[in-house]
Amino acid sequence: MSLTLKNKKEKGFTLIEVLIAISILTFGILAVAAMQVSAISGNHFASNVTGGTTWAQDKVEYLMSLPYNHADLQAGGHPPETHGIYTLYWNVAINDPINNTKTIGISVTWVDKGITKSISLDYIKAI
Repeated sequence: MSLTLKNKKEKGFTLIEVLIAISILTFGILAVAAMQVSAISGNHFASNVTGGTTWAQDKVEYLMSLPYNHADLQAGGHPPETHGIYTLYWNVAINDPINNTKTIGISVTWVDKGITKSISLDYIKAI
């Protein structure tokens, strides 16, 4: 009788309760780790997009500041430029879509995890 009474008065966790709590904690930690990996991957992609867009915008500002008849604004494709992981291409179309204008198309490409990514910008320069 004293043995049964003693067991009822003891308080604490059983081994099964501890194992279940550890399992739940482990599952939660693994979920947070997976979320962290996804966030790092997203930040890496966003960094590449920002870098490519910035470089394209710099080129647009340079080309828009040139005189209308400058050699870099002649019709057709122009030689690509490379900067780190990025390759920049630009093309000029005359009188498209409006007379006395030049449409400057800029495309920046890079390879990320074996897949080619790109950003394109189009601007119109008037006389």
